[in-house]
Amino acid sequence: MREPWRCLLCLCLLACSASTHSATNPFAGQQTPPDPCYDDTGAARRCIPEFINAAFGKEVMVSSVCGRPQSRSCSVVERGDDRPSVRTCQICDAADPRRSHPASYLTDLNSAHNLTCWQSENLNISPYNVTLTLSLGKKFEITYVSLQFCSPRPESLAIYKSMDYGKTWMPYQFYSSQCRRMYNRPNKATITKQNEQEALCTDGHTDLYPLSGGLIAFSTLDGRPSGKDFDNSPVLQDWVTVTDIRVVFSRPQLPRELGLGAGSNSGGRDDDPMAVTSALPTYFYAVGDFQVGGRCKCNGHASRCLKDKESKLVCDCKHNTEGPECDRCKPFHYDRPWQRASAREANECLPILALFGCGTKLFYSPVLPLSFGLQKVQSAALGRYEPRARHHPSLMDPPSQRERGDGGKDGQERGQRDETSKRKRQPARVFEMLFHETCNCNLHARRCRFNMELYKLSGRKSGGVCMNCRHNTAGRHCHYCKEGFYRDMARPITHRRACKACDCHPVGAAGKTCNQTTGQCPCKDGVTGITCNRCAKGYQQSRSPVAPCIKIPVVNPTAVVSSTEEPADCESYCKPVKGNLKINMKKYCKKDYAVQVNVLDMETVGDWAKFSISVVSVYKSRGEPLKRGDNILWVHMKDLACKCPKIQMSKRFLVMGGSDGGTGPGTGPGVGPGPGATNPGAERVGLVADKNSLVIQWRDVWTRRLRKFQRKEKKGKCSKA
Repeated sequence: MREPWRCLLCLCLLACSASTHSATNPFAGQQTPPDPCYDDTGAARRCIPEFINAAFGKEVMVSSVCGRPQSRSCSVVERGDDRPSVRTCQICDAADPRRSHPASYLTDLNSAHNLTCWQSENLNISPYNVTLTLSLGKKFEITYVSLQFCSPRPESLAIYKSMDYGKTWMPYQFYSSQCRRMYNRPNKATITKQNEQEALCTDGHTDLYPLSGGLIAFSTLDGRPSGKDFDNSPVLQDWVTVTDIRVVFSRPQLPRELGLGAGSNSGGRDDDPMAVTSALPTYFYAVGDFQVGGRCKCNGHASRCLKDKESKLVCDCKHNTEGPECDRCKPFHYDRPWQRASAREANECLPILALFGCGTKLFYSPVLPLSFGLQKVQSAALGRYEPRARHHPSLMDPPSQRERGDGGKDGQERGQRDETSKRKRQPARVFEMLFHETCNCNLHARRCRFNMELYKLSGRKSGGVCMNCRHNTAGRHCHYCKEGFYRDMARPITHRRACKACDCHPVGAAGKTCNQTTGQCPCKDGVTGITCNRCAKGYQQSRSPVAPCIKIPVVNPTAVVSSTEEPADCESYCKPVKGNLKINMKKYCKKDYAVQVNVLDMETVGDWAKFSISVVSVYKSRGEPLKRGDNILWVHMKDLACKCPKIQMSKRFLVMGGSDGGTGPGTGPGVGPGPGATNPGAERVGLVADKNSLVIQWRDVWTRRLRKFQRKEKKGKCSKA
């Protein structure tokens, strides 16, 4: 880690030195040529590769070539000066370079002083089709296709194009003196804006003369109505785009048209052993130059094409675009849709804000590529990014004196160790903060996509949508916390831990989501706390998951005031006998009943509190036996106000009482008051508890003890107690 980091710092120092001395260096402006894709102010502008002959040096696949086996062919040569034409014959031998006419001669350097020609085999029977197929290896926007012939021009030929590297073909242009017969097309049809991609058939360039050196040139935009507004015509942009060109020679100028009928030998050499006889054909195709003029298709976002690692031709894309034809935006540059550059608007994908270090300073440039290595950092530092560099104090600043050590040998050694450790951490720190993506995903996403609907709704300003937000964030820009999390306002939204888990209590909360700002969970009735983990004031915990907290019963104050005892006397009124809260055999024997109950609900009936209870276990019952299940417990309001007994809702209690707590047994072990009664004179079925009753919260260990008391009572031990 240390060595690459030192190299990077050295390169940055060189950049700083170059920027410092650029004013005094008269050749500073000559070190890096200006980028055609940007103007002098650094603003993007349309740039296009240079116009070239895209066919030059390319391999052409031909369906026929002479010289295999050795053959002899004759042609008519015009001499001019009103002198008659003469016939010349030559031998074609593929094994002899001096007499061969291979397909490579179609795209080699064309020179009038050293004319080379490809030549087909001699033809004598129909069909006369010969095909030339040229693959450009990449999409080109072509302006013309031209063929210069060494033989008379064909009477009929067709040009086809492919946009998918030869998988499919579509007609481009036809030449014939018999368009309807040869290609089933009219001669010189009219082109309108509705049929700008229609291939025409014309009888031009099909004349017999000149017999050699004739030219057929097809202009792709000639006669197309939208040719003058090419930037705004996707139809024509598609029309001129090709990856492969195929030329099909369909019909030659026949011998009788040339005046070289079979058996004619005028102008020939009688001593030649391969002299033409009546059986030897005298027509063929021969082409000296095959050209395709155009530009590498880069959609206005590149000024040149280069070969990649696989030796494939690709555009050197600018304007934050990528792809073989610069036909898409780079990652994190989808804030507006990709568009082809025009003369008026470069339509660059939104730029990236890149940071790079220089010595002990941090600089930034808005045009550095998204991914770059050490060489690109060097070229960026020494190139066109110098004038834009400025100091950023937040990173790579020199360590303070406190960080270096506070003096002395120990301080110096400690400072050196700290500095070494800091240098080890700095590369990861710097490169982690190296980029700020224009999709504005707040450092929580690595990819984004474009949404046309959002782009339109924003007034065509922004359409980027972040994908796969991390760190528990969500939203178009990963700008808020996902469900089950809330914002930690102490940290910025770009922090990895900007979102904290809600941690809502599974029983006390009404849901798993919480307030995005405060983190407050939605609590059930009677529950409070930021995570709904405790009962509110005036509520007590229950065993129900539906209603975990229930309201504590409120004593009617009028009942206390109307009682014979004042609330101030509660201490003496309720003072228990020594050992009253303990259970033993003696107390068990004195009581009329002993039950374990679960308190469910309460209501006020006159001066009495009526508790709805559920009898869980019966350990003693004099008179009519008590049964487990629902029952009623009566407590006088005075006793309840003084908390003797003290009863809480939704809890289990051991209740041991006797007939002295009421008026005596009625139809049960205790008698309760009637409606509106102020004393327990009216009989009503239920249990009665007062200050002398034993009402204590249940403990499971008592089960065994009470069963033991129950067995002793059956043996007659209570009479002895």
